[in-house]
Parts: sequence; structure tokens; C-alpha cells
Amino acid sequence: MIARRAVFAAVFGLSLAGAPVVAAAADAPALAPAPAEEASLQGFGAANPACPEWSDGCFVCARDGAGASRCSTAGIACQSQAIACRRSNAAQ
Repeated sequence: MIARRAVFAAVFGLSLAGAPVVAAAADAPALAPAPAEEASLQGFGAANPACPEWSDGCFVCARDGAGASRCSTAGIACQSQAIACRRSNAAQ
């Protein structure tokens, strides 16, 4: 019976020790900032409105019907290259 109480006390004590970490995580902002690679791709799209599709070799971004840019996710261990327009409006 004493062993059960000791185990319960240890588990209860450990659960209380993690409480400040959970409370601190609840105060964190809901949205994390975009990764630097994606932010630079978004910047390229904003600076080049005539380019309908661009890529850095990892992410591929394209404009949807409303003109908003949408980007894919990167593959495993992808190494990005210089961002370039993959398709021009003349090719449509």
C-alpha cells in the first residue's frame, strides 16, 4: 500500500511539474511565422505578378483563379535553388 502511494505521489508531482510548460504554450501565438524559404517565395510572387508559376526547386507556387498564390510542400531533404519563373503568361 505504501508503494502505491509513493508511485501516485511521484506521478502526481511530475504532472504538476509540467503544468507551467502547458500554461506557457497556451500563451503562444496561434500562427507560427512562415519559414524563410516560403516567405521568400511569397515575396517573389508579389514582386512578379506576371509570373503565374515559380519555384525554388523544392516548393512550386502558382496563382489560383483569383490571383492568390498557393505553394506546395517541400520534399524530404530538398535543397532549394534560386527562385525562377517556370511559366510565363504568354504560354497560357
